Amino acid sequence: MNKKTEPKVDLSLDTIISENHRCSQDVRAFFKSIIPNFHFSTYIQNYFKNNVGKTYRDVVDAWYEEEERKKDPSYKKNIAPQFEYNHFIRDFFADSKNKGKSREEAIEAWNEIKKLPGSNKYESNNINL
Repeated sequence: MNKKTEPKVDLSLDTIISENHRCSQDVRAFFKSIIPNFHFSTYIQNYFKNNVGKTYRDVVDAWYEEEERKKDPSYKKNIAPQFEYNHFIRDFFADSKNKGKSREEAIEAWNEIKKLPGSNKYESNNINL
């Protein structure tokens, strides 16, 4: 059985982000050699997609800039729209009326909202716990 393999490319900080860029294991290994705790976050994946023509050096800078933003107490990580559960749980705990409630209570509220017709978006007035 022949496996199709991609040609090995030498990666460096001067590597240009191409239009058909892939977040492969080779790319991950390269960035981990530069940034030990590197992982492909949504932010970095979007950076690749939206910055064709920039270099891997720019990606490293963007990674560290995002890490600095995360230190700000008001920082909110972007959650893709398809992850309704994650949005719901975050919004549940952001609502002051849920202060002191447990994760189990948040999950119980999620399970209740899923049973109802319409949106699964958290709204303070749609939870009766």
